[in-house]
Amino acid sequence: MQRFREGNGAAPPPRVGEILPKEGNLSKEVLRLSAHNLREFDRCPRAFALQYKANRFWPAPDPVPSKHMELGQAFHRIVHQKFLGLNPLIENLNSPDLKALWQKYTLSPYSGSEEKSRVWSEQNLHVTLDGVGFLARFDRLVRNEGNWTILDWKTGKIDPVKLAGDWQTKLYPFILAEAGSVLNDGEEIEPSKIRMIYWEGSTGISHDRFSYDEGKHEVLRSEFEEKVRQVSKPFDEEKADDPNFPRNPKHCKKCGYDSLCNRLSSSNSDRPELPHPRFV
Repeated sequence: MQRFREGNGAAPPPRVGEILPKEGNLSKEVLRLSAHNLREFDRCPRAFALQYKANRFWPAPDPVPSKHMELGQAFHRIVHQKFLGLNPLIENLNSPDLKALWQKYTLSPYSGSEEKSRVWSEQNLHVTLDGVGFLARFDRLVRNEGNWTILDWKTGKIDPVKLAGDWQTKLYPFILAEAGSVLNDGEEIEPSKIRMIYWEGSTGISHDRFSYDEGKHEVLRSEFEEKVRQVSKPFDEEKADDPNFPRNPKHCKKCGYDSLCNRLSSSNSDRPELPHPRFV
């Protein structure tokens, strides 16, 4: 097995959702989007625009618990360490959840060396469509006799039906087919040679129903081009109900931008008149 560290033959890792400068080689690319960003746009276009087009910091703390995220980051880190030939010191970690995940991983078919394969870990690739960049960070890529497997580690339970329509399942094969030549000795990768596998850490089960082909690739190209048109529209931050980036009221109460959006949506006439203070 030949191992390749992050960044070999590819662009340096960008910041997710990064607004890029308009000088130099990046003059035509002003935004890079991940699968997470695309989900955020679907969830609430206005919150997406505030964060990634207007560069607004969250005016309220992120209400999403971070425990699961920290577990996932720690697991990805120790898997990458093992790939690099390091010995992860699991016994020194105080997380029983992480130890359980590691035990399942060591029993999986992905923990050993893969003979006659070229393997990349935590590899970044990105493509640009009409000035908008799309990026993917692959947990693991395996090339074996011209066939490519995308492996993604999921530390929680997953729903294969939902994953089939998830942006990650769409974006990662698309980017590999578009930009994978940098890992393939300059040769383009045929979409039909790509498949994606999600490994479910909580159960140790592999979900590998996600094959790819040229037809899917062209359908997704149209879908991503439409997404480019949507995110490239002008954004008027002063309009709480900008039709280009409408709010999704279902998520307002749990959104860090709620105070900002609802402040704009309330006119002065709707606010109660407060009495003047009296001093005795």
